Amino acid sequence: MAYPENEFGKLTGRLDFVAAVPNDSGYLARVSLPRHLQTSTNKLLTYRPGLTLTAGIITEKKNLLQRLFDNLRYNKR
Repeated sequence: MAYPENEFGKLTGRLDFVAAVPNDSGYLARVSLPRHLQTSTNKLLTYRPGLTLTAGIITEKKNLLQRLFDNLRYNKR
């Protein structure tokens, strides 16, 4: 992984497009980054063509305790 989250922080973005059909490695998507490549820890990342990412998509507002219980519940399955 080029930019580990525990060292560099997270990028926040808005999902603009998701392909209807997945390819071998997942879904092609386009994300707009309002803070460009500045992370939650205020580090500026260098753009490198061809990088892939893993993303979590948040669809509703929840507090930290609700998210923790959701993670515990889904990991038991």
